[in-house]
Amino acid sequence: MRRMAISPEDMEPALSEAILRLQDACDLAEAHAALRACRALCELARIPLYEEYDPHGLLAGLSREVPQERCTWGLGRVGKCTGDTIQIQEALRTFIEGAVLESDAALNATLVEEVEVPIIRFEFDGPGRFPQQFALKERVPLSMEDVEIRWTAATRGGRIDKTAHGADLRLKGVRVVPETPQGFVPFLDPIREAERYLRLAAGGASKDVCASVDAARRSILQVLAELDGNGRGLAPTNVAAVWSDVLDALRPALQEKAIALESHIDRLPPPIVAHRPRLQAAVSNILRHAATALPNGGTVSCMLDYGAAARAAELLFSLEGSRYVPGPGHFFASARRSFVEIHGGAFDASHDAASATISATLPDPVGRRLDEWIPGWEMLSDRSCQMLRLLKSGGPTPPEDFLLGGILEEELERLLLPRLSVAPATTMAHDLAPQASAPSGSSPERFSKALGQLRKGKPKKEICKAPYAAEIFWAFRFDARHRGAVGLGALDEAAVKELCALLWASPPDVPAILRVLSHVQRDSAHDANG
Repeated sequence: MRRMAISPEDMEPALSEAILRLQDACDLAEAHAALRACRALCELARIPLYEEYDPHGLLAGLSREVPQERCTWGLGRVGKCTGDTIQIQEALRTFIEGAVLESDAALNATLVEEVEVPIIRFEFDGPGRFPQQFALKERVPLSMEDVEIRWTAATRGGRIDKTAHGADLRLKGVRVVPETPQGFVPFLDPIREAERYLRLAAGGASKDVCASVDAARRSILQVLAELDGNGRGLAPTNVAAVWSDVLDALRPALQEKAIALESHIDRLPPPIVAHRPRLQAAVSNILRHAATALPNGGTVSCMLDYGAAARAAELLFSLEGSRYVPGPGHFFASARRSFVEIHGGAFDASHDAASATISATLPDPVGRRLDEWIPGWEMLSDRSCQMLRLLKSGGPTPPEDFLLGGILEEELERLLLPRLSVAPATTMAHDLAPQASAPSGSSPERFSKALGQLRKGKPKKEICKAPYAAEIFWAFRFDARHRGAVGLGALDEAAVKELCALLWASPPDVPAILRVLSHVQRDSAHDANG
């Protein structure tokens, strides 16, 4: 028998909704419904606790909770069974609440016994069916196959048989009891605790309602922190790849609901430090919302862009159909938590009777830090930009001095090598001579070596290293024509002298040098573009 396909991650939207309900409007009823869905899943997924019980008494208690218009009961007398009564009740609630009933249809539940096996027989009176995919309290997904697995575990070997008019749920049997997933273990107790505090707040049993609500929030946040990895998980993320993967994965499900999916990527975002699972869930949940909010079909247009000025990825979703039904708020609550609370961005949604617009921003904190550190850094080579991003991403990297040294060498080579092998630099080099009063840090030997290679028109990479580059810049500093020949046309003589001093320093101030080179490259690009 296969393992359950569901995971604790499936609770995150409902938990996010519970937090939002308590925070914005203190809607205790909806918050409790979201928690109730999470607890139902955790109860079904935990290790069964077997005890002997009377099926008649168990169903009699459950029948008092279920509205008569939803399900009617025929409770015969059968022998005692062994099982986990809480899990059995949760599975039965899933069937009753998840049954799809057409108008004037009803669900009948009868307790019978066949060949000494007690059976709960569900039959539809009128058009109805059990779906292949349930949604606990309309919030947490649970497949029919997963319910069947947990039913076998809860009843210690029972099974669920589909019938022509419903389903037979056997309370005992000889099936092998499936393994229990362990991923839900940390979550059940804090969810139960949060529910307890909400019951106190809603029932007025607590002298301080606000304190009870705050205690519930802390328990929910504890679960969310565990799901988020307790602060771990932030890493440079290919946002466009996440975007494409999610859209490709959900496109078939949307098509089944007659919803066309269109995608546009205007400008590719750079790698952005993000919590990839939460970002992926946020985009997925917006599309899942669309699948439920457009019951008559429609179109979902998705646009991804990158705002260089704002340093943020911008996501826009447009939902259009003949009818728009907002439904439960758990999908939006999850997306909002991801973009706003986890990533420090923004999230906004608006709708009318037939359409909705959802916009979100994912900040690029590394880009913002680099803007402050080295203004114009994006004018450097792609490789240099990648290395700078890596350096400021917070992950494990080689030593900063090592990375910056490599970036400086690359940028000096990028600036000088194309210019030092052609005129006018090669022509001007013949007219240059060592000066009697060389500045501190200069070396006649380096000067002669660099000028010798220039005069031959065969410069090597070694003369692009910081001290040699300084010799060349110093020699060409005199006027705009000379400075332009080595790529420094954007600088005046005083600025070139300052650059040379930075290059001759030991160790050189690489960020300060890169600021100058970024300015030079920006000016060069401006001139090239007219």
